[in-house]
Amino acid sequence: MRCRLVLVAAALGVLLAERLLAAEPADRRAAPWSIGSLVRSGDAQPGVSDTATDDAKSKFLHLRISPSPRSGELKLHQFRVVDRNGETVADVYGFHKGRWVLVFEGDWSRLEGLFLEGAGHREPLIPARPARQAPSPSQPLVQPTRKPSLDVEKEVHARRPVPEPEPPVVMSRSESSGSTPAEKLYQEVLVTQHTRCNIQGLDFDGDLQYRVLSSLSIDKRTAEGVLSVTQKVERAELTRSDALTQSIVGGLLGQLVGSTFQMTLDSEGRVVDFQGAKPRVEAAAGLNPLGGQSFLMASVIDPDGWREIAELTFFRPPPSTRGDRGWDRAMTHRWGPLGSWVGRVAYVRAGQEDSLQRVRYTYHLTYQAPKADAGGLPFQVVRAEFKHGEAGGSIEFDTVKGRVVKAEERFPVKGSLTMGLLGQETPVALDETQEFRVRILETPPGSTPSGSR
Repeated sequence: MRCRLVLVAAALGVLLAERLLAAEPADRRAAPWSIGSLVRSGDAQPGVSDTATDDAKSKFLHLRISPSPRSGELKLHQFRVVDRNGETVADVYGFHKGRWVLVFEGDWSRLEGLFLEGAGHREPLIPARPARQAPSPSQPLVQPTRKPSLDVEKEVHARRPVPEPEPPVVMSRSESSGSTPAEKLYQEVLVTQHTRCNIQGLDFDGDLQYRVLSSLSIDKRTAEGVLSVTQKVERAELTRSDALTQSIVGGLLGQLVGSTFQMTLDSEGRVVDFQGAKPRVEAAAGLNPLGGQSFLMASVIDPDGWREIAELTFFRPPPSTRGDRGWDRAMTHRWGPLGSWVGRVAYVRAGQEDSLQRVRYTYHLTYQAPKADAGGLPFQVVRAEFKHGEAGGSIEFDTVKGRVVKAEERFPVKGSLTMGLLGQETPVALDETQEFRVRILETPPGSTPSGSR
C-alpha cells in the first residue's frame, strides 16, 4: 500500500527592514519625484490643501509632489508613508493625479522621522534642518521661543503653490490600487511531496513533484476593493514521480487542465466565495506484499488548497502601526475524508530590500479526525491521529508592482491511521513533508518579458 496525502495551504503578510535615506540635492534631481508641500486638514478632498491652515490635530495629511520630467507614469495609489525602519505608517487614502496630491489618514501630530515612499524613491516629510551658524559678535544670543520641529513644519507649509482652479477629485485607494480589470496574471505552483508509509513493519517511500500553471483574469473591482477573478488551469505537468504513483497522478493532472474557478476576494485579499474546485483523489487497488488487498492513493491540490493559494496570490499586507511586528488569522483546512486542520496562522514582518517586502508565517494547527460516515475512500478510517512539525513559509510582496511575486511553504506531517476493510483493520504510520513554491507572473513562463523576480 502507498500513501499520498496532500495538504496545500498558503497565507501572507509583509515585513519591512531598516533602510537609511540620504536626501542629497543630486538625489532629488535624479529622483522620479520630490515633495513640494504638505498640509494637515480635517477634509479628505485634495483641493483643500490649497487654502487650508495646517492643523497638527487633523487626521488627513495632504502631500503635493513634483514629478520629474523623466519619471514616466507614477502609480500614486502605491505611495505610502513609512517610518525610519521602513514600517508602513499609512497607505494612500485618496489622490488627485492632475494636481499630484496624495492624501493619507492617520495621526500626524509629529512628522519628524516619517518619509513618503513610492516609485522606488523615499523622501522625508520634514527636510533636514541646516546647521545654525554661530552668531557674530555684534549679534546677541537669543533663545529659540519655539521647537525646531514646528519651525520646520511651518517652512514646508509655506512652500505651497498657488491654488489651481479645477475642482478637486478623489480617487480612493480601493478603486485604483492593484490590478486593473483588464489585467491578466499567471500563477505557477510547484508542489513537491516526500512520503514514507509503514505498514506492518514494511516501509514504502514515495517522491512526487508536479507543476500547475493558471491564468488569472480580474473581471471586476468594486469601489470597496472587492475583486471578482476567473482562474483557468492552462497547464499541469508531472516533473518527478516514483514508478508506482506515476500513472495515477498523471491522470489526475490531465483532468485538472482546463478547470475554471470563479472567486470573490474582499479588500484584504481574503476569499469570500470560491466555486469550481473539486476534490481530485484516486485510489487504485493492488496486492499487498504481505497478502490481501492494498491501495495506492494519490491526490492533487484540494479545494481548500486552491482557496488558500488564491489568498496568497492576492494578499495585501495590512496597514501597520509603529512598533507593529506581527498579527495572526484563524484558519480551517478541510482534509477531505481524512479530517481537517483547525487553528491559526501567525505572521511576522521579516524585512525589506528595495521594493521587495518579506513576511514569514507559521502554522499552529490541530488535527481533527473525520466523522465515522465521512466516506470518499475505498476503505474506512477507523482511527486517525496526526500532528504537523515546524510548518510555515515566506511571502515576497513587490511594493512597486503592488502585488505578491513569490511565496514558499513547507508542511511536515507525522501520524497514524487505522484502515478498516471487510472487517479487517490495518494500522498505517505516515511521515510526509510537502513543499510548494508559488510565483505570480505577468507573462507565461518562457515568454519575455517576464513578471517574475
